[in-house]
Amino acid sequence: MTHYRVYRNTSQDEFDTALGETIYEYFLDNSTLPDLDYHYVITAVNEYGESVFSDSVNITITTLTFRPGAPQNLSATAEDGFIYLNWSVPLDDGGSPISVYHIYRRAFDESFNRLATSTNVFFNDISAIEGVLYHYKVTAENEVGESVGSSEVTARIPDTTLPTINHPSDISYVEGELGNSITWTPTDMNPALFSIDRNETTVISGGWLGGAITINVDLLPKGNYLFNCTVIDQSGNWVSDVVVVVVSGVEPTTPINGDLGVAVLILGGGVTGVLLVVVLLATRKKLSS
Repeated sequence: MTHYRVYRNTSQDEFDTALGETIYEYFLDNSTLPDLDYHYVITAVNEYGESVFSDSVNITITTLTFRPGAPQNLSATAEDGFIYLNWSVPLDDGGSPISVYHIYRRAFDESFNRLATSTNVFFNDISAIEGVLYHYKVTAENEVGESVGSSEVTARIPDTTLPTINHPSDISYVEGELGNSITWTPTDMNPALFSIDRNETTVISGGWLGGAITINVDLLPKGNYLFNCTVIDQSGNWVSDVVVVVVSGVEPTTPINGDLGVAVLILGGGVTGVLLVVVLLATRKKLSS
């Protein structure tokens, strides 16, 4: 015997074309397709010719499929009003074509939430807000299931919008009066910090969460004061407003003359005092004449 001849078909009826030959007692068929039934027979060949077919054997080629690998090379780029995401296909599709990609996003200390799906290897996040730092990851899905997440990337659309702030009314009050305060109501999508200066000296500062800012201005001594409130967002944009506070002194009581002063003191003594006032006034009038 010089070699073996291998025949293959997808039915047992016809084996008229040889698949290949080998001098060994085995043969590697690397031309099969998944999910097909194959039937094989072999013959032995020597110098006198070819033997009859062997008994046939059949085998079904089944391709094992798994979840795909993670998408590769994810990148995020801030554009004018949106964030552009781009990635590469997984190194391993798990033996099944990728059907869809899932885009996940989070901001601040939130957990990742599914933002969108895409059949492409890119996505435009048009819902991103200026000044917010976003984190992204992408998964791939085939008929078996969803992959693990890609590497995480971040991007932020530059915030060029200034915060807004109202102008409360200026305040005037008399020294010692209570119940005087200033309330500013600034707004911004990404608040960060605030400070209040009185005559260019900072009196309070801290984190600003986007709500109203109030300061009490009672108990100031007589004088004029400039209260300047400044708010800053996460991108460093800022705005301020100045309120004037005027504190006036207490008006002095009008002094009384000497005669009236005597009269008041004497009136405090009762009826006898009234008679004495009359005598004093009459005496003074007589001397002056």
